[in-house]
Amino acid sequence: MTSVVRPAPRARTPRELVDPPRTDTGSHRLVMLAMLAVVLLRLPYLWAPMSPDEGGFLTVAGQWNGRGASLYGSYWVDRPPLLLTVYQLADRTGGLTALRLTGCVAAALTVWCCAGAARNLAGRTAQSLTALVAAALLASPILGVEPVNGELLAAPFVAATALAATSVLASRRAGRPELAAAAAAGFLSVAALLVKQNMADGLVFTGLLWCTAWLQGAMDGRRLRRLLASSAVGALGAVAVVTVWILLRGTSPGGVLYAMYPFRIRAAGVMTARDTASSLARLHRLLTEWVLSGIPLVLAAFAALLARYRPLRPAYVALLGTAAYSILSILAGGNYWNHYLVEGIVAASLCAGLLVVQRAGLARVLTILVVASSGLAWADGLVQRTDDGGVVAGRSIAAVARPGDTIVSAFGDADIVRVSGLRSPYPYLWSLPTHTLDPHLTHLATTMRGSAAPTWLVVRGPSTYRFLTRHVGPLLRAHYHAVTEVCGRTVYLRDHTPRRVPTPATGCRTPTVPALAGRPSKLHL
Repeated sequence: MTSVVRPAPRARTPRELVDPPRTDTGSHRLVMLAMLAVVLLRLPYLWAPMSPDEGGFLTVAGQWNGRGASLYGSYWVDRPPLLLTVYQLADRTGGLTALRLTGCVAAALTVWCCAGAARNLAGRTAQSLTALVAAALLASPILGVEPVNGELLAAPFVAATALAATSVLASRRAGRPELAAAAAAGFLSVAALLVKQNMADGLVFTGLLWCTAWLQGAMDGRRLRRLLASSAVGALGAVAVVTVWILLRGTSPGGVLYAMYPFRIRAAGVMTARDTASSLARLHRLLTEWVLSGIPLVLAAFAALLARYRPLRPAYVALLGTAAYSILSILAGGNYWNHYLVEGIVAASLCAGLLVVQRAGLARVLTILVVASSGLAWADGLVQRTDDGGVVAGRSIAAVARPGDTIVSAFGDADIVRVSGLRSPYPYLWSLPTHTLDPHLTHLATTMRGSAAPTWLVVRGPSTYRFLTRHVGPLLRAHYHAVTEVCGRTVYLRDHTPRRVPTPATGCRTPTVPALAGRPSKLHL
């Protein structure tokens, strides 16, 4: 049997690296409709219960004002400063509701930038399909998109990086316009890292796109050097702006750098030594939800199709590499929370869009599958009930607390601190920093002995209680007594500080959308 040898395609000139976009009003309207749809689909989650991360980041950001002995004011968290800046803006303009609206804007911008990048690469049909897939995935609860986390807020920066990087190759004018686009790509790629430190997807995409074009002879070395230099200038500009900002807020750049990377390496060992069974269970759930989203089908189809073509266009190499990086980054997170999956949305959306260039029918089928899966997940999410124990406990304590009271949530449930309205004298609001930076609870013991000892101490679960009593058991028994249990959390009160017993006003599981359960809806502040 004689095999068919495909003729090698002719070398593409610098202006043929991407398919020229064509003016089409219909495709632009479809993109706008996709942006409107993702906002409307996310609006019901304005009333969803506050997540621990949202409550914790709002708490940290709300007091980050240049005062305090820890990294961000009085608290320490292993997150970049641009994320805390977004949360601070939300805290000052409406709290959780403002944050959820910011998430809607971030999702819409991600759709627009992904569509623009696809148009640069493959024209109007790719633009439309990319917009539909991005909008569907950004509204799918199985990907953990309803709470506003770092991945969602970094996604528009990643997508905008792809838009800027592809605009360089789609440009019909060399010189200043393309250098400005290259600088924007560098600035935006670093901005994404300053929101979520592992989201280097834009940096990976840009590097692979330009370097592959050079290796294939479609871009000369001089042009590549100019683009990389402009990109580096933009990246340094982002670092400089954020450095000046955090110095004005009393935060150390060295401390931020440690929190973003060395701490995460150190914490990885701590996570490995902790409850392996729980981590494996979360990993299984993560993989299941990833499969249900339809993303693996898109990536597998894209990779299988391109395996038949040589040489690969620079855009295809860049997308395959970016998708591979996003998968590795998600798995390297360690805790395997489902919102990690948001990182892969930009690459998956662009892959779906570019499939239309070679297999239009397959691309449309996959788009329908992704949209249908997301639609079913969205509808199911509206009628689900969410564990709201931290918020219920925080409200119960807030109802009986007095001015000057303080609280420590051991360990995690940072939403308790936010909802209670009380200050925490202990700087670690999450369990991972506690186990990594205060493994023997030396800092907590010092706090409990001193004048800043917390009025309230909330302990979640038996494993936390064992860890607590192993290190500060004598202090706990000598100075605190249990007063009640709220949603699986034992509430301790400091001796000689009489307070009414906290009593929950609602159940521990709350409807995602209270109006659908016949309960009054009110926005969060």
